[in-house]
Amino acid sequence: MRQEHQVPMEEKLFKDFDGVSRDEWQNKIIADLKGKEIGSLNWEAAGLSGGPIYTKEDLPEQLPNIANVHDQPAIFGARNWVNYQLIDVDSDKTANQQALEALNAGADGVIFNLNTKPELTVLLADIKTDYCHISFTDQLEDSDLPDSFSGYLVSIQADLSKVKGYYSGSASVQKASGMLPHYQFFNIEADQYHNNPVQELALVLCKAAEVFDKQTGAGIQPKTLLTQTQFELSLGTSYFTEIAKYRAMRALGIRFANAYNINISACDLNVLARTGSWTEAIDDAHSYMLRATTEAMAAILGGTDALCIQPFYNVFEKQQKDLAERSARNISNVLKEESYFNKVVDPASGSYFVESLTREIMNKSWQLFLDMEAAGGYSSLSADKMESLYQNLIA
Repeated sequence: MRQEHQVPMEEKLFKDFDGVSRDEWQNKIIADLKGKEIGSLNWEAAGLSGGPIYTKEDLPEQLPNIANVHDQPAIFGARNWVNYQLIDVDSDKTANQQALEALNAGADGVIFNLNTKPELTVLLADIKTDYCHISFTDQLEDSDLPDSFSGYLVSIQADLSKVKGYYSGSASVQKASGMLPHYQFFNIEADQYHNNPVQELALVLCKAAEVFDKQTGAGIQPKTLLTQTQFELSLGTSYFTEIAKYRAMRALGIRFANAYNINISACDLNVLARTGSWTEAIDDAHSYMLRATTEAMAAILGGTDALCIQPFYNVFEKQQKDLAERSARNISNVLKEESYFNKVVDPASGSYFVESLTREIMNKSWQLFLDMEAAGGYSSLSADKMESLYQNLIA
């Protein structure tokens, strides 16, 4: 019986094709333009710029090691992210029922948006804190939520080492941070610059530097502080730019940690992706679903650790409140369970275009951050001064 020689797949596919150089691509574009300047295809957006073609020559000498691999891939998949359900708390009992329904229907965590001080024994009744992420946001001037939450956990004999989630607010966290080692008490965001990745990341880093200087001065160890810090980024509509922004945030987080002599890997950072509110005029209800899905895809491909899609309250009728929440929640589940986004780690790695965007966002954001620090840091900078520094950077 004749045995055939096995030829590697790449030889079968590519051995008869010559490589195409950058010059050859460019000459082909010029020919197709029929007299138009090739420079007319260059683009600029949100402080970034580029051309019509990207090749291997555009890759950085060393690709950033930002693969966010889960430490329990057999259980959670190679890529895992927390699927958050946002819940506005008007009634503790009603919010508790919403949370239980969400957690039983595919959410991995809930974010309670508090308008008044909650009764935690009611708000968190029957919620198993070991198995989901419990997060809070409040803007209360006299909030003691972190201490109340840690006290509640002690009262129900919860395993404090397994409690996860985050707090965003102005309450003191000193006591609680010593009790909950894996809870993010320092949520850092720059939502006012959600349309500009360079400004958003630079401001997040600048805010983080102020938090680190203050909290390490209060006695918290830098490595512990980093574990309890979360970088919250917005989600925009520019698909590839958003992928690059989230990848850049992870690389910048590592660089930021190194500046504080903290040696970490990409998996040690905590990044939350959050969509904006759906407030635009509604032409087609389904367009919101498509937009939210592509935004979620970009965040996941970029390596986010958690995802919160705002419920579609403005899209559905008031009597369809449950449907608005379920539709938002299920986007993450579909991407994970049916599209297998949890099977591949950093699929954008090596992409000529995305890697180039990632590098440009990283370099410009870091330089703007350094300029902001040199000008006095976050608390010393007015909005006009920050804008002036940004304009000088991109000039």
